[in-house]
Amino acid sequence: MKTDEDLYREAMDNVPPDSLEFADLSFAIIDRVHGIMERTPGMTQKMLAAKLGKKESEISRWLGGMHNLTLRNLARLNLALGAKVIVVPPADAHHTAFIYTAKPNDPYAGQSATKHKYVVTEGNDLPKAA
Repeated sequence: MKTDEDLYREAMDNVPPDSLEFADLSFAIIDRVHGIMERTPGMTQKMLAAKLGKKESEISRWLGGMHNLTLRNLARLNLALGAKVIVVPPADAHHTAFIYTAKPNDPYAGQSATKHKYVVTEGNDLPKAA
């Protein structure tokens, strides 16, 4: 008879890699949204829904972790939260380490990604965040 652990491993072995990657990205994004909300005084799910012109139930689905957020909705979240949920390095940054140290209420909020600090390096010796 198989143990629970054996059944779990068997099930996980059958999950497509892109599904695992989707889940990792989805939960990382939602963790980031929750972190911004926690550092923003008075920001609640209800307030976020109002800022986005959405029902609270829809925002609850978004923040559940497995909703497939569109780029448009990510942009709307950025504006409603006053902070970048995701920061993408410039396309020409092939050997670039993006160093972003989150601070309360995101001091980079409202700035374009090109105004963020990027460190261009050669090879694989990428600098560490302070």
